[in-house]
Amino acid sequence: MFCAASIKEVLEHDAKGDYGFDFSEPSFSWARVKKARDAYVKRLNGAYENTLEKFKVTKIQGSAKFKSPKEVQVDGGHVYSADRILVACGGRPKSLGIPGEEFAIDSDGFFLLENLPKRCCVIGAGYIAVEMAGILNSLGCETTLAIRKDKVLRTFDQTLSDNLTEEIKSSGIELVTGATPQERVQM
Repeated sequence: MFCAASIKEVLEHDAKGDYGFDFSEPSFSWARVKKARDAYVKRLNGAYENTLEKFKVTKIQGSAKFKSPKEVQVDGGHVYSADRILVACGGRPKSLGIPGEEFAIDSDGFFLLENLPKRCCVIGAGYIAVEMAGILNSLGCETTLAIRKDKVLRTFDQTLSDNLTEEIKSSGIELVTGATPQERVQM
């Protein structure tokens, strides 16, 4: 999705000016890129599984707790031991904890969208929220980015945070600062 947004930006903004390209309005198919992206992820997951099998890596899924530097207990049951233990925790988006959150989607839900929304509000100032807002905006969705403080990516380098916040404001994304979600209303 990021690559699709980047290509559209290059075609619309960068290629026209001094580089001699003359494009008519580029068209974009969300359905086509979603289908290709889903197929790519499926192939990639299969490749990862095959590699794990090839190298005889034991994959254990569940909630783990270290019992010692070389022992981990999974789901409160079996204790596994090894010289090397890799914990691939994976992340989950934080729930909004507000009335109406059942009408919202998280970043995982973004990849399940069958159609590009006409308008959306992305909540958060972190990397994923900023990336999603940029992708949606670039592909033609009227996008609002709502953040609690006055800048995005506040834990990143100060100059990067400042410049990216200004770029967001000039990109067509509506940036709403000082926002704390209270309720999501189905419209």
